[in-house]
Amino acid sequence: MIDLSTIPQSPGCYIYRNKDQEIIYIGKAKNLKKRVSSYFQKRDHDPKTRVLVRNIESVDFILTENEVEALILENTLIKKHAPKYNIDLKDAKNYAFIHLTDDEFPRIGILRKATTRGKLYGPFVSAADRDLVLDVVKKTFKLRSCRNLPKRACLRYHIGHCSAPCIGNISKADYQKNIEKADFVLRGNTDALIQTLHEDMDKYSKCREFEQAMELRNQIYSMEYLKTRQHMERRINHDEDVINYIIRKNKIYIIVFNVIKGTLVGREEFAFDYSRNFLEEFLVQYYSGHETPAEIILPEESEILEEEAYTEDGGYWNADFVSGTSGDKIKNHPGSNEKANDDGNGEPEVGEKTGRISQSLIDFLSQRHGKTVKITVPKRGSKKDLLDLAEKNIESAFFGSVSKAEELGRRLMLPKTPSVIECFDISHLSGTNTVASMVQFRDGRPDKSNYRRFKIKTVDGINDFASIAEVVNRRYSRLLEEEKNLPDLILIDGGKGQLSYAVDELKKLGVKTPVISLAEREEEIFVPGMSDPLPIKKDEKASLYLQEIRDEAHRFAITYNRLLREKTLKN
Repeated sequence: MIDLSTIPQSPGCYIYRNKDQEIIYIGKAKNLKKRVSSYFQKRDHDPKTRVLVRNIESVDFILTENEVEALILENTLIKKHAPKYNIDLKDAKNYAFIHLTDDEFPRIGILRKATTRGKLYGPFVSAADRDLVLDVVKKTFKLRSCRNLPKRACLRYHIGHCSAPCIGNISKADYQKNIEKADFVLRGNTDALIQTLHEDMDKYSKCREFEQAMELRNQIYSMEYLKTRQHMERRINHDEDVINYIIRKNKIYIIVFNVIKGTLVGREEFAFDYSRNFLEEFLVQYYSGHETPAEIILPEESEILEEEAYTEDGGYWNADFVSGTSGDKIKNHPGSNEKANDDGNGEPEVGEKTGRISQSLIDFLSQRHGKTVKITVPKRGSKKDLLDLAEKNIESAFFGSVSKAEELGRRLMLPKTPSVIECFDISHLSGTNTVASMVQFRDGRPDKSNYRRFKIKTVDGINDFASIAEVVNRRYSRLLEEEKNLPDLILIDGGKGQLSYAVDELKKLGVKTPVISLAEREEEIFVPGMSDPLPIKKDEKASLYLQEIRDEAHRFAITYNRLLREKTLKN
């Protein structure tokens, strides 16, 4: 179930996936929350949209700075992934650019196909906006637009819109100065020009020459439009990866933007425990399995966010059942999958260089690429803008979800935020092929590497209570034996009966992790020792998060059950 309350109210693209995690639809929106919510709240969809909604299993987002960028990114992603429910755009025109040629006296015009000759600005989604900008720049800087230099001055010269280099009316040096000014404006540096236009417009208004004042007002509008910088398209001739990260609560959250020939084509997200050399370790692992680009853009070390560890007082959970050991790690043990907070681990100290990379790493990356890889740490400009956009996406991707976990911890009055939640579900067909699934959510997102499936071994016929007891015992006796981390919360699909059997098994094992159950019919939440469900409504964020986890466990169990049945039929 998609929790609509966690969707950001920002411009960007939304990506719908089906139960197999295939991309089935890509869209853009000025307000992602309003747009995505409309799919699930409206009832008057056309037949195609109704089929689409029935197949939506999850949604991802890529945030952009504005709607223009969202349009461009949507076009790029649709061409790359060709989703089933998107309109076929293979015959559609590409967005057009404004083009300054590299002639002796450069001309300005419109170009649809990207080129490496001259300079490109855009692309422009709106033809009207593009034409207005082109017209303003041509008139303001008196640039030629003719394909070939004529022998006589044209009408544009006689009405004051062209400097007429064709008849030697302007020197090459002076014309080049105008080109540089036009380039400055077309790259978005329009403040000085806007100020001049405002002053001229005020003069016309005071003289009651309103037609001229209105024309200048339109020119100002077009210059303001150019200030809306487009990060999605930058005309370069090599591939880049833009990598940004946040350190929060002993964890690293990373996003990688993949940029091909200047076009943002996708992103990948990662989260893992903090270590002093995390960046080098990540880059080695990532580029051992991914193509290495010509340039890697990284943030300044000073942009790392550091926060104190998060703790809360307990509530429903009494000390006899919860000792605070849930989620603890067995330190310095070779079987542990996490390192202790000793030398080289833990929170970064103030001023510590956590993002440093070595020459040996650059050599490794260059060897993977086949040429020298450029490592860039920008302080300003379009590359810095991309880093800022990546950071914005980290906040949305990870901490929009973390807020679900924090809200759940608050509503359940848990001793700590349930970062890691494990959920169990039983599935069977008329008492045969009884199986169980366990899914794990980490920081609000599925952690599929830790999903588990169980064949029920000790229970005959239909007995969900005994089946839950078996799989809970098998799961946590193994974790204890291997001295691995326990989750922060255990969720059982079912009512008070299933919960009671799970609690008994956990007590036998000495596991004091909080455990709850979610009864499907009314989405009621039960905790040990209370006969009545908790006063949490099923449409609250905390309940919706539990439903999302339970639904994923149910899907995973059914998939396994279906697989076993198919094997049985084949045999």
